[in-house]
Amino acid sequence: MKTILLTLLLALPFAAAQDKKDPFEAGIRETWELYKQGKEAEVTEKLRELLKMMEEKSTEKVVEVLPDQIDYWKGGELTREDLAVMGGGTSLSRVYATGKRKVEIKVIKDSPLMQKLAPLIANPQLLALGNRETHKISGKTAVMDGDKKLQMILSDRIYLEANAIGEATEKDLVAIVRELDLKALSKID
Repeated sequence: MKTILLTLLLALPFAAAQDKKDPFEAGIRETWELYKQGKEAEVTEKLRELLKMMEEKSTEKVVEVLPDQIDYWKGGELTREDLAVMGGGTSLSRVYATGKRKVEIKVIKDSPLMQKLAPLIANPQLLALGNRETHKISGKTAVMDGDKKLQMILSDRIYLEANAIGEATEKDLVAIVRELDLKALSKID
């Protein structure tokens, strides 16, 4: 907790240069005052609120790269899930549909599970042993898990998963993922 508080406090001078009505800056200042008063429980709660605020800003960027429509695929509502029970991170997903075919695109950001999953997906020998089919999409390796799930590691913090629903096929998964701006997704804060 001290590390998080120290990091936030170091950001104060930079925040001070911005508009005084910035809610994040106000939250940092309020947290600092609570800390000086020895109110640890309130400091912890306020830090959680500030972290959530930053995650929401990042979520807005994902919305831009998971558009309402991709070619003839119409996107449903964007769903956000906090992965605190799985160790942390955020999951954002949207289901795209055309006729009886549906594809769910899920982006998982900052999950500790990435550290465990990344070596498995990135290791060609393990993929060959498991008879896992791979595709190259925007220079990245996409790995099929069966014929209904495509997995990709976009960066050390971003994982993408596409799931075929209904009559959707592997071909649909690959086609729709090819239309996404994977470069922008991999650079999300």
